[in-house]
Amino acid sequence: MPLICLVRHGQASSGRRTTTSCPAPAATVGRDLARRGLRDPHLVAGALNRQRDTAGPLAAGCGALLSLPDEGVVALNRVVVNASVTTLVVGGSGTTLLTFNGHAHFVGDRRRMVTYR
Repeated sequence: MPLICLVRHGQASSGRRTTTSCPAPAATVGRDLARRGLRDPHLVAGALNRQRDTAGPLAAGCGALLSLPDEGVVALNRVVVNASVTTLVVGGSGTTLLTFNGHAHFVGDRRRMVTYR
């Protein structure tokens, strides 16, 4: 079954809402996705170095898949970790949320890279 991995962008430098890149968290996520050995990966990215408005749509999409009320979507949005991975599986019965907000790739010394939306 096809998997869709949605990656939340990293935090802007010093917490500013700018379009600066986030090389360390991005590289960490990239290594984690490579380690997974995804078959025939197709990568799509926004035009900006750091896409600013992805936390809300991720939570909204996941909330729709889970039939959550608005309050549930807001609760999901509050816990989104920057550079986290959300995984969807697509099958005969439609699209299913497999994981939300995965950030196990930030372990050990990389734990300091964890920031929230």
